[in-house]
Amino acid sequence: MTLIEILVVLFIIVLIMWSASVSVGAAGQAEVHRSTNQLASAIRFTYDRARFTGAYYRIHVDFEGRSFQIQRAEEAMYL
Repeated sequence: MTLIEILVVLFIIVLIMWSASVSVGAAGQAEVHRSTNQLASAIRFTYDRARFTGAYYRIHVDFEGRSFQIQRAEEAMYL
């Protein structure tokens, strides 16, 4: 093998690895985008429900379980 052939093979390997990393990064970004949209929708829904019913609500976020729940609260909680 000549030096040029080795460089061409290395370039092809780097190109394949780069394209794989870009596609994995895009999938991760899509998941983050979907999750933030879902949480934003839940916040808007909870706000509208609280205004409509006059009740207090809270959003409980479980970071370990990567989930959240809308809960009705007995009293207001101020941060």
